[in-house]
Amino acid sequence: MELTKTLSLAGEHTVVVNDGFNGALTGGYSLWVQRLNDPGNAVPLSGGDPITGTIATIGEIDTFVISGDAGDTFVVSASNQSGSPWPELRLYTPSGALLAADSASTHVEITPTLSSGGSHTLLVGDGFNGTLVGAYAVQLQALP
Repeated sequence: MELTKTLSLAGEHTVVVNDGFNGALTGGYSLWVQRLNDPGNAVPLSGGDPITGTIATIGEIDTFVISGDAGDTFVVSASNQSGSPWPELRLYTPSGALLAADSASTHVEITPTLSSGGSHTLLVGDGFNGTLVGAYAVQLQALP
């Protein structure tokens, strides 16, 4: 399950995690939290060679940052390299609004035109309910 929330107040917030099947099941889980505006531990993605990554655990999402000016257009692509993840791309504006998203079984591309300048957050994960793992390659190409 994934939840995206805009916080209306600054400070600490509490996340409660429980079993969604009548509270009857037990076991381990992973929790992933990422800011969509000014993300932590993001890898810069610029034009050039692909960057490879791995979705090692169910639900893992990797974070990249794309910088540009309003009106810039890019092709961002991701391809499955090994294992079984369906590459999924989600690009967010500097304010955290979703700008473009898509997923596919082996290769996916989005071609967004930036609506504002600054650092845009790109999330790369598995687009098949976040349940598949494996390696991927992601690449950015600026369009004239």
